[in-house]
Amino acid sequence: MNDLRSKVKARHPDEADAFEVNFECFRPNLVIETGEAYSEDLFAEMRVGTLLLRNVGPTIRCNAVRMNWDKNDRYEDKEPNATLQQYRNVKGLGNLFGMYYQ
Repeated sequence: MNDLRSKVKARHPDEADAFEVNFECFRPNLVIETGEAYSEDLFAEMRVGTLLLRNVGPTIRCNAVRMNWDKNDRYEDKEPNATLQQYRNVKGLGNLFGMYYQ
């Protein structure tokens, strides 16, 4: 999230406060801080207590991530999807951000 937030702000330096890129817009069930951006791409499985979680594939992001829930409005500049499109896009799939586990 920190990496994406910094890239969005770098794309819009004059509007640094206009885009609130946070976990809430991505609706995660679990957030793990590893210190390295996108390290979840490399996890095959992980344990949370006694629970074993296996990676079953990437999360393809839709336009719902453009929602600013505090203002109940969407960002007109299509952020953060526009920034994800530049470096987390897989042709034929879409913008990837996060992983599905079961």
